[in-house]
Amino acid sequence: MIEKGIWRYLADDPTVSGIVSTRIYRDTILPKGYSLPAINYFQVHGESIESLDGDDLTEIKRFQFSCRAATQDAATSLRNAVRALLVPKVGSSVNYTLPDGTYVQSAMLHDERDLPSEEGPGESIRHSMIEVEFTYE
Repeated sequence: MIEKGIWRYLADDPTVSGIVSTRIYRDTILPKGYSLPAINYFQVHGESIESLDGDDLTEIKRFQFSCRAATQDAATSLRNAVRALLVPKVGSSVNYTLPDGTYVQSAMLHDERDLPSEEGPGESIRHSMIEVEFTYE
């Protein structure tokens, strides 16, 4: 299941985990009692690829990764770390395997932006997000 593979891939990366530790949540919101910085991610789109032979093993899913921190610079730095890990640069291998065995054929940046700050318990939360579309099997 790609969702669990993404979580482990983020948590195992020294740059990302150096920023958020294990504060990576597969949900549309942060949990009660959260600490910053943190990432929450969730699926925003999905489709199966079909052929004349039936359902293909290849699937496409798009996820939003919400990078939240106490300052805008910290939220943007976290977003950049997530992007660098998940979306390969030209000249590097464009495919990779997640820790759960999911083979990612491609990961494309679909959207990237800062969102309005939110009020948290005793603090403002800065929010920077990316959407990444994965083609995988």
